[in-house]
Amino acid sequence: MPSGHTASFVALTTFFAVQNGLFANITVLSMAMTIIVVYDAVNVRYAVGEQGKMLNVIASNTNVKKKKIRVVEGHTIPQAIVGGIIGLMIGLITGFAL
Repeated sequence: MPSGHTASFVALTTFFAVQNGLFANITVLSMAMTIIVVYDAVNVRYAVGEQGKMLNVIASNTNVKKKKIRVVEGHTIPQAIVGGIIGLMIGLITGFAL
């Protein structure tokens, strides 16, 4: 599944760029937020998912009865790219339609 976070933020940034210009304050702010969200989706969330898997392995090797940790994995780079393409298309369509 493509990254919905990436798609939504790229769409928002593209919309702002079409409506207000590439160097408008709101567009630049949106670009910065998009970079943070994409980095989080690809790197941080992936690392947290890997740590959750390891915690489940460690917990299963102990005698303590614990419920398994729900592991939420991040997105791969191809998923983020597809999300970005979808967001770009949505942002262009909505930006020029309004």
